[in-house]
Amino acid sequence: MWPGRCVGGISGEVDADGACTIQKACVDISDDAGIDRVIPVNRMAISRRGFACGITAAAVLTCPSLSLGTSTTGIRRLRMTNHRAGEMLDIVYWLNGDYIRESLSVIDYFMRDWRENRSIRMDRRNIDNLAATQKLLDSDEPFNLISGYRTARTNHRLASHSNGVASNSLHVSGMAADIQMKGRSVAQIAAAARECNSGGVGVYHGSNFVHIDCGRRRNW
Repeated sequence: MWPGRCVGGISGEVDADGACTIQKACVDISDDAGIDRVIPVNRMAISRRGFACGITAAAVLTCPSLSLGTSTTGIRRLRMTNHRAGEMLDIVYWLNGDYIRESLSVIDYFMRDWRENRSIRMDRRNIDNLAATQKLLDSDEPFNLISGYRTARTNHRLASHSNGVASNSLHVSGMAADIQMKGRSVAQIAAAARECNSGGVGVYHGSNFVHIDCGRRRNW
């Protein structure tokens, strides 16, 4: 490993595989909305509610398969909690045709492998899948993130204890997320994700979560 800036204003160490070990994190935001401040990222909360509230509530988000490359106005927003890490996220990451780099850096950190405190650049297609699924569920309730990025070592450890964990999991590539929502069943979440028609959707009734990825289209 060598010292470096992992993502955005997040400092730590980056290894040859592009994974990052987090030491501390903050996001320096300066944009057209007149916001110029540093937001610390810690175990209590990750939030940009002030920024999100400053954008019109009339903006519409549709499924990635229908909107990417065609819609150039509006916002894309993601709300999540991570009970294991004790963090919450409420962030606008796309505005009028452009991804917001600082917001994506915060999402990358939030979806890190919390077991090893390492992050990677999450695939933007799956971030869009998650946001679109959330919009279709018509709820202000956040997703609870069960698993985002996993290091190869974490994935191997999990696979050795469960037949439900693939040895070549897309989590290792930052292309998948396992989520749940208190106010929606896994069947409802999966139905919304399948409407997006943008990757794999797996339902795990016993563990009460839905797997969403941006790999090839498949359902299980």
